[in-house]
Amino acid sequence: METPRTFRYHKLIIPCLVSLLIVIFFPFVSYAQGQDGEKYVEVSSFDEFTSSLNQMQSTGGTLVLTQDITVPAEGSFTYNNARYRKEVVIETQGHTIYVEGYLELWPFLTIRGDGSQQELLHVYPGGELWLISLCLDAGENGIAVIQEEGAFLVYGSQEDMGLPAFSCTGQIISPQTMTAAAYWRYDCEKLPIVRVPDGAEFTADMLPDQVMSVVNRDHQEYDEEVPVIWDETTFPTEHKRTLVQGQFADGYSQYGDYAPKCLVVWESDTRPFFLNVYLDSATQWYDMVFMYGESSQAGTIYIQSSDDGKNWTDITGTDGYAPVEVAENESFSWILSYDKSDPAQERPKYYQLLQILDDGTELYSDVLQLSDDLIFTSADIEGGRGGETSPNEGEDQLSSSTPETDHVDDTSPLKSPDPSSKPESESHGGAENTDQSSNSNDPTPPASTSPPSGTMTDLQPEESEEMVQETDFEEDSEPAKTDEDNLGSTDAEKIAGIVIVVCILVGSIAFFVFKRKR
Repeated sequence: METPRTFRYHKLIIPCLVSLLIVIFFPFVSYAQGQDGEKYVEVSSFDEFTSSLNQMQSTGGTLVLTQDITVPAEGSFTYNNARYRKEVVIETQGHTIYVEGYLELWPFLTIRGDGSQQELLHVYPGGELWLISLCLDAGENGIAVIQEEGAFLVYGSQEDMGLPAFSCTGQIISPQTMTAAAYWRYDCEKLPIVRVPDGAEFTADMLPDQVMSVVNRDHQEYDEEVPVIWDETTFPTEHKRTLVQGQFADGYSQYGDYAPKCLVVWESDTRPFFLNVYLDSATQWYDMVFMYGESSQAGTIYIQSSDDGKNWTDITGTDGYAPVEVAENESFSWILSYDKSDPAQERPKYYQLLQILDDGTELYSDVLQLSDDLIFTSADIEGGRGGETSPNEGEDQLSSSTPETDHVDDTSPLKSPDPSSKPESESHGGAENTDQSSNSNDPTPPASTSPPSGTMTDLQPEESEEMVQETDFEEDSEPAKTDEDNLGSTDAEKIAGIVIVVCILVGSIAFFVFKRKR
């Protein structure tokens, strides 16, 4: 009796069903694995907050606050996602992000509250918050942002860069006063200077009525002159360079320690004298001392240094220094560079100028030391060396002949990190500074390369997007690479699954053919 065909082929049913199930459900498994890339993360600290946001750039996801987050006073964080453009949502869950330092947030980002009256963001005095082209949702009756006096809050849209419009549901509460920051704190070269003629007395009317400042008005930043009230208790009481303190007039609140100040300098008809001298830590590896001065007589100008105010040496060998020959009433300048990683290049505590005239006469300037404001002021030491010394008098004299010095170049490219993104991304090699010395009839120092921190520069859309792409993503390339590898492994799993299915089907057909031939 012949066996029915359906019975002969019953062994094919199970492989076929298994293959069919794999074909049907494998795409769903792969999809679920792909969805794992969209993360859901709970954070409870500033470090977790910044790390999670950076990791979500390439995947998107939801970040949930389990408690209040504070950007510390010395902390700085910039989030931008123009490269991947993945949507990220921050669920505050009734908690607040407090800003004591610097926080800058770009799209594609939504900060959402739970409908309570607890604000989403709160900027303390001395804090700075930038919100560009993102979405705030605190609910119709909620509070989105609170800005205290003395804080900076800037928000708006950058639609010309192809970014979404800024949107806010809820209140933004700001003080009635405008916040102002003296511009010289961003760039010490802009410090106001009053030059008092030799033999004249200082008077209050010599001080400027206004100083250039960065003003936070209508939630934008502007560079403008702001009225100042000077503190009479800080006026010079003798003929010594003095840093006069001031405060902004009514209607303005001061941002952090960015107070208005003015340097009062006495000129000399005989000796060389310093003008503006300040310290700028251009990178974490280098200290840069910008030094400007003037001389009424012709001769050779040297810089001497000391750590105790008694023993003085020429600073030959310091990067950026070489003695300069000056004519009458000529200005001069140096940019001295100190490598912090090299103990032999430790920056000295005191500086003074030594001028040797053609007849060998030595003339000394006042002695300077660094103040807490990074401006060099008159040193508070016993027995200053200011004055004139005859050719054969005094100790620690330099030879009347010019000493040999290392070769110095005529240019000094200085590179400062961009303060709007705050984290330093320069390498040690990129911070290398070329030695420089110069003398000029123009007493105006060369323009600084350091822009004010936190200011938004007008850029073309292409340039802006490139900037946005390159800042934080270079620092966070490792998390982004990990996410891409995960996506790549998901694709590999899909291919492997398809290969397995095909193998099963081919095996089933081969088995069927083999059995039939038998």
